[in-house]
Amino acid sequence: IFEYDPATNTFNKKTEFSNTTVGFNPYDGLLEVSNGKFYGLCRDGGANGNGLGTLFEYDLSTNVITHKLTFSGSNGETPEGGLVKAPNGKLYGTTRYGGANSKGVLFEYDIATNTYSKKYDFGASSTSPAEPAASLALSSNGKLYGSTLFGGTGNRGVLLEFDITTNTP
Repeated sequence: IFEYDPATNTFNKKTEFSNTTVGFNPYDGLLEVSNGKFYGLCRDGGANGNGLGTLFEYDLSTNVITHKLTFSGSNGETPEGGLVKAPNGKLYGTTRYGGANSKGVLFEYDIATNTYSKKYDFGASSTSPAEPAASLALSSNGKLYGSTLFGGTGNRGVLLEFDITTNTP
């Protein structure tokens, strides 16, 4: 994690991803939330050496990274996008693999309670959305939008919509 000050053109390394428990190989940026901390995903690493990815918290005031969640396969694996904060205060993201069909999951993480919830398993059929590899976007209508590498007619990928109030795609 680094800090860059454009006013002074100063670059400062804050910390390194070298701990397999916290995770390593972050594929997307950090998300700052209301508690003043940053949250992110690592594609690799995890508790117990499973290497399936992590969700972490970074505290700028203490320069400490804290492991919050290890992906285990059934709850997802290999996150390649970032996190988005919804109006309900919860964080949402996807993993490229894992879940019930090994084609990824859409998940929710509650920072207030440190609670993870899988919301959707990708790849239920040959035309279902599968393998999301990018961040979700929050629309002004309160829904999440994303894309997948596979699924749909011709298996060329789909654009998906997810309603967080009804937990339905």
